[in-house]
Order: sequence, then structure tokens, then C-alpha cells
Amino acid sequence: MLAFVGLTGIGAFVTLAAFFTGPNPVGNWSRRNLASLFGAIIVSAIVYLVSPAIHPFFGVGYNAVGIAIVAGMLVLTLSPDLRFIALISASVAVFGLLLEQIGFFAALTGTILLSCAAEREHFRKPLGVLGLIVFMLALCWWIFILQLDIRVHLWPTS
Repeated sequence: MLAFVGLTGIGAFVTLAAFFTGPNPVGNWSRRNLASLFGAIIVSAIVYLVSPAIHPFFGVGYNAVGIAIVAGMLVLTLSPDLRFIALISASVAVFGLLLEQIGFFAALTGTILLSCAAEREHFRKPLGVLGLIVFMLALCWWIFILQLDIRVHLWPTS
């Protein structure tokens, strides 16, 4: 519980700091930014409450939280100033949702592709994105599977 509270606090601090610092800080909170932020909060709450009734997958573990985060972050992308942090946050939640379902490699590939959508320049250089995916798959396999011996499915299981 201590680790959960600590990591939640650190995550909240980093997320709030990202709004005001970094390569593209939100300097002027326009009505569009505020509307998308409050819309994201409302959509996240609704999706969290409704999703377990839609599909049993969302009633297991923290899957309802993950899909609520993804839905809220996708609403947050309506504001161009918040699009970068929203897509990166959504990609992390997508990784958590997909890892057990489709395996480590596919989940990591989906995470990288969604993260690359945060910056339009990446789509002008698809070979660079492909190289990043191949490099990250190899590096993560070497670190997590080979060196740390973490037991996780690499490919989808039937």
C-alpha cells in the first residue's frame, strides 16, 4: 500500500508538472483546454462506472480504470495544447490493458504507435517509427525477459 500511495503521488506530481513545464507547456488555459479537461474527467467517471456492465473483461482487476483512463485521455486530445500528454498517458494505459490479452510484443508495439501519434512528425518518417519499434522490442526483451527473467507472454495466447 505504501508503494501504491507513493507511486500515485509521484505520478500526480509529474502529470501536474507536465502541464506547466517541458518542451510544450500549457501557458494559457483557454476555455477549450478547460472544457476538454473537465470533459475528460466526466467521461472517465462515466466509462469507469459503465464499462463493467458492457463487457466482463472490464470487471476484472483494474481494467475498468484502464479503459476509463484511455477514454478520458482521448477526450483530452481535443485540446491541441494537451494532446501530447494525453496520448502518452493513454498509451501507458493501453499497454496495461493489452499486456495479458495480446502479449508483451503486441502491447509494446501498440504503446509505441499510440505514443508516436502525439507528434505528427513521426508519421512523416514511418521507417524511423518502425526502427524504434524493432529496437524497443529487442531491448525490452533483452532486459525484462532475458536478464530479469520476468514471466510474461510474448505473443497472444488462445
